[in-house]
Amino acid sequence: MSGRVRIDRDGVLTSGETRLGRIVSWQPPVLLVERDGEVRRVFLATGERGASFTVDGQGHEVPSPTRAGASTPGGAEAGGGELTAPMPGRVLEVLVAVGDTVEAGQRLLVLEAMKMETPVRAPAAGVVRALLVEAGGPVEMGQLLLELDAHTGPGEGEA
Repeated sequence: MSGRVRIDRDGVLTSGETRLGRIVSWQPPVLLVERDGEVRRVFLATGERGASFTVDGQGHEVPSPTRAGASTPGGAEAGGGELTAPMPGRVLEVLVAVGDTVEAGQRLLVLEAMKMETPVRAPAAGVVRALLVEAGGPVEMGQLLLELDAHTGPGEGEA
């Protein structure tokens, strides 16, 4: 694979410093991506770790959702975290409530996009501070889903 892809709030795909294009349409398993005035059809392959696709012969991958603005959970461990929707879709399940104690890697929500279920997992142990979506509701790419306060001491119980 060439690199990890980020999708910003405007639907612009980037891989490292390279702008791959802007998502015009997202209908499973096809992405229509506009770049330099030309619309290209991109086929997605999905798996447990996320999705992968090829643009101009270069392979790219879109990882499963994590905290907004970070590629690793380190920032969440340091001071809590905000988890956002990696793509437009809907909330299939909400598995936690405000005040729940969660462990790193625990499933918090399940999103459905492109007829694919995508779990949103806690990037670090902590407590759910805010839950900003509900089951069945739509989400936009980059929309804030929930906020976590990271644990600063030993575990305080179970979720």
